[in-house]
Amino acid sequence: MTLHMIQLTPDMVSAAVWAQQNGVASADDGYLMHALLKSSFGPLSPKPFAVMAKPGRPAKILAYSIHSAEDLSGQARMFAEPVALEAIGLGGMAAKAMPEAFAKGAHLGFEVRVRPVVRAARGTGVHAGRERDAFLAAIRDLPKDTLVQRGQVYRQWLARAFSPGAEIKHVDPIYQRQTPVTRRTALKSGARPRESILGPDVSFAGVLQVAEPEAFSALLTRGVGRHRAFGFGMLLLRPPG
Repeated sequence: MTLHMIQLTPDMVSAAVWAQQNGVASADDGYLMHALLKSSFGPLSPKPFAVMAKPGRPAKILAYSIHSAEDLSGQARMFAEPVALEAIGLGGMAAKAMPEAFAKGAHLGFEVRVRPVVRAARGTGVHAGRERDAFLAAIRDLPKDTLVQRGQVYRQWLARAFSPGAEIKHVDPIYQRQTPVTRRTALKSGARPRESILGPDVSFAGVLQVAEPEAFSALLTRGVGRHRAFGFGMLLLRPPG
């Protein structure tokens, strides 16, 4: 199976029009791009993906997909609405094939944006099974005067998420903040209203060592952590120097 990196340059004016037409204008950027990718590519919608935006430059989407650019384009041209194709920038889509294998012990630079959350234990209260900030979960049962560094908890979370495919040799947070994400919540009535959930949003950069090549390839394909279909978890590789 070949993994492809896909690059798209969305037209943000057309994206705003599409969002207004489809009732997602008030959603966060990750949810908006998730919805637009889904509308454009249907069941082939690539994930994980990352929205890359720098001041003075057009925003771009990078994504991993097991489907080729030709397959994605064919799906979109067959089934997507014209305004969705204009918004996603289908005509300017570019792609490359990622390496088929990675050498055990190889050192690679990386960058990744993650949502470091854990699931609350099921069957233990009204919040059972819901997501919880990994830092808050780590300090929940500790004495109040215990000093725990939030960044260290997130680094430990990332190390567990990389295992067994890779070991972290060095890592630093690029930024660390709390941001809202838009999600649909299933109700007993069957309705799925959208709600905004505040949670940790952390980007890391560092150097990793490939520990188990097959597991590392699977990690690259799957992504890191949760919310991978909403702009989190895409492991971008860089030179290690």
